[in-house]
This record gives sequence, structure tokens and C-alpha cells, in this order.
Amino acid sequence: MEIKLQIDRFSPMTSDTSRTNTIKILLIDDDKDDYMLTKKMLKKTKMISATVQWVSSFKDALDACLHNSFDVVLVDYKMGTHNGIDIIRDSKKYNCNNPFILLTGIQDEQLGIKAIRLGAEDYLVKGEITPGLLEKSILYSLERYQVRVKEQELREKHILEESEKHFRSLIENSADGIALLNKEGIFTYITPSIKHILGYSQEEALKMNALDIVHPEDKTNYEKKFNELLKKKGSYTLALMRVKHKNGSWRWIESSVSNMLHDPHIQHLVLNFRDVTTRVKLQQLKDEFLSIASHELKTPLTTIKGYIQLLEKYFQKLDDQKALKYIHQSDIYVDKLNQLISDLLDISRIQSGRMLLHLEEIQLCPLIKKTVKALQHLSSKHTLKYTCTGNPKVIADKERIEQVLTNLISNAIKYSPEQCTILINLTKKQGFAQISVQDQGVGIPKADQKHLFQRFYRVENVVNKFSGLGIGLYISREIIERHKGRIWVESDEGKGSTFYFTLPLQN
Repeated sequence: MEIKLQIDRFSPMTSDTSRTNTIKILLIDDDKDDYMLTKKMLKKTKMISATVQWVSSFKDALDACLHNSFDVVLVDYKMGTHNGIDIIRDSKKYNCNNPFILLTGIQDEQLGIKAIRLGAEDYLVKGEITPGLLEKSILYSLERYQVRVKEQELREKHILEESEKHFRSLIENSADGIALLNKEGIFTYITPSIKHILGYSQEEALKMNALDIVHPEDKTNYEKKFNELLKKKGSYTLALMRVKHKNGSWRWIESSVSNMLHDPHIQHLVLNFRDVTTRVKLQQLKDEFLSIASHELKTPLTTIKGYIQLLEKYFQKLDDQKALKYIHQSDIYVDKLNQLISDLLDISRIQSGRMLLHLEEIQLCPLIKKTVKALQHLSSKHTLKYTCTGNPKVIADKERIEQVLTNLISNAIKYSPEQCTILINLTKKQGFAQISVQDQGVGIPKADQKHLFQRFYRVENVVNKFSGLGIGLYISREIIERHKGRIWVESDEGKGSTFYFTLPLQN
């Protein structure tokens, strides 16, 4: 604003008192004579010195508001196709929030009230305006406007303070922990929930480096994730690790950390964490149960398998085809049950870190050929075709890679109910052997593809149509990743799927 003297309160001035305020006024009026008359009146005022910019159209008025700053806006009610009320209302869109005084040609109380409700500070009837009345209205409007602005600022400040109090209350009473760390990993703020999560007071926690209370076996992984996080602003990482409680016990903590060092309002790493010890221990108990149950089931199944083979030889001598048919079906289902138990054992080994790889040099093309030949008998409706570009060698666990191939090809058969050809392709790609299994089946929705390799995950639209536990792809992913390879899927719902996996070529 171009007011030389700040106006706090205005009082009547005596004739021998001199106080001058320079005020920049915008006059919006389509009548030049009214402009000249208003300008003359302003020169006769005693308390203000005014500069006047005159515009005569609605468009020019809005343009003037957008590109200039004014202390007071005088606006005539009648403006051709628009009126002063329109200008007061629409000016808010252009951030022209200065004091408005509506000038009307008639005495209309309702019109004045409407203008004030829309944001005007005052209204004057043209025929009754005198220099003194105009001056008084301008000064009153300035004071009223400043009071309103101050009240609005106080309201906004109060709302902001209440919002901050509410937000702080929510944060500090959250069951989960929230903390701020600097780039060295030292806590600079932590919520009181740290007390019931890890036993430390806020004061004790603020003297710590987060790394100091991480379990020695988890430190390397934590440091790696922390350093990677620092390299990319706005990134975040998830972690599950053991953290030392004040009483000396180890608690499983699930956390997410976001790098907000670049944000001028935060300038920290933001840590959210919770105690998941109970959940982890229950999962460990479940894995232990699966391991024990699977081992216990293996022995009777092996015995049953042996008796089936004895029965098969016996009925072959009797040439009893009907009995042999039943025995053959029993053998198939025993094999399926045996495979399921093996998968459950693999999950147990993966979770406990006991899945061992017996590495050797293998040629992939003969392995694919052998697997395809063994699986072709699973369905007479499907044709399995394979192609090998060269015969790349890899260092891998032969049985485990065959297990992955078997799983992918079996899935391709299962999820392709109609007669079709399944293509298995082997190529070399940038230092890796790449194997793909392509089917023409039901396909996988895009939303499900990112979850497909999670343990026990089943795609919703096939759960009731196809049997399975959702563990084969999880085990396959673990096997391939342990070989330093990668496994993924490309699919369109209703158009089939192609599963890929890679293995590093032998150096």
C-alpha cells in the first residue's frame, strides 16, 4: 500500500491540525464527468492526499486490480452490461481485496447492504456526496478494512494453532512411534510412545544413535538401507529388525523411514515404527509347526508309496487292468501330496534361512528338454514346445532350477483350460540366461501382478476355479533370487501370461 502514515484510529481533526495521508485510489466509473467531479472533491479534503486512477469498463477494472495495488476502490453501481456489485464479487477472484466503496445514483438501503455483505466497506449516494463525506467514508473504510484484515489474521492464526495442537496431540498419543533423525541417524525428536515400545524415556532416546540399539546381526542390512536412503531425496525404505529394549530384551520392530532432508519445513529423516514381536513370534511358531508336520508326514507317505509300487507289481502279474488303473491314480495323488509337503518344507527352510543350494555347472537346454518331456504327460490337451538359442552354461542347483521350471510349466497348463500350445524359450540377455514360459490362459489382472510372488497369495478371480495354496511362485522367486537372478511376469487378463526368469551366465 502507498499510505505514508499508518492509520490505527481516526479522530475528528480541528482546523489548525495538519495530518496528511497519501492514498492511491482506483475509480471505476463509465462517466468521465463523475470522474472529474470525484477528483475535484478529493482535492478539497483536509486529511488525505489522493492519487486517482480511472477506468471506465468492467474488463479494465479487473485488469487494473490484477496488475496494480490500490488502497481504496470507488466503484459506480451502473457499469453498462455489468454493475458495481458484479465487480465487487468478481474482484475477489483476482486478489483485489482492497476496501470497496459503492457509489449509487439513488438512495437504496438494500443495495448498500448487499454490497457490504459481498465485501464492500461502505456505500455513498452520488447526489449527497461532499468532500467531507467522501473523506470520512474513505478513512472509515480504511480503518474498517484494517480491522477486518487483523481479525481474519487472528482467526487464521487461532485455527492454525488449534490444528497444530490437535495434530501434536494425535502424534504424541499414537501407539506407534514417530521420530525425526538427522543424516547421522541421531534422534532429534521422538514421541512419548517410545516408552511403552522400547522402555526408554524421550530424554534417553534423544541421546541415542538409532544404530546403537539395532541387533548386531541386523546392523549391516540397516546401514545399507540407511545409506541408500540418504542418496535419494523423497525416497523411503521399509525394515524389519531386532532392537534392544531398555530391559535388555530384543524386540522385533517394523519401521518405515522417509528421506525429507530436502524439505525446508522438515529437514530430517522421518521414522515410523511399531513393535511386532508378537506377530513375528507367532509366524515363527507357525513355520516351526509346518516344518515338524511336513517332516512327520514324509515318513508315512514314503511307506504308502512303497506299498503302491508293490501292489502295482502284484496286479501286473495278474493282468488286472482295472486294479492297475486305480493304483496308478493313487500313485498320482500320493505324488501330489508329496510335492505339497516338499513345498511346505521349502517354506520352512526359506523362513529359517536353511535353504541350501548345491551349486554345479549345468547346461540349461538339456535340463529344459528333460523337464518338458516329463511334464508333457500331465495333459493331452496341451502341447509343450521349447526352443534354445545356444546352450548357455550356468552355476546353479540343478534340482532347484528344475523345480522352478516344473512349477512355471505346471501353472501354464493349469491356468490354460482350453487346448493350446505352451512355449518355453531359452536365450542369452546381457550376461544372463533368460528362460520364458508363455501360455494362452486366463491371464493375470495388473493389480495382482505385483503381489503374485508373495507367500500364499492367490489371484481373486481364479481362487474358486483352480486349486492351489499360492506357494509355488513364492518358492520359485526365493530360488531364483538366491541364484542372483530375477523372476517376473508379463500378462494381460484374458490373453495369457509369460513368466520370465534369469540366471547369471558362467563367467
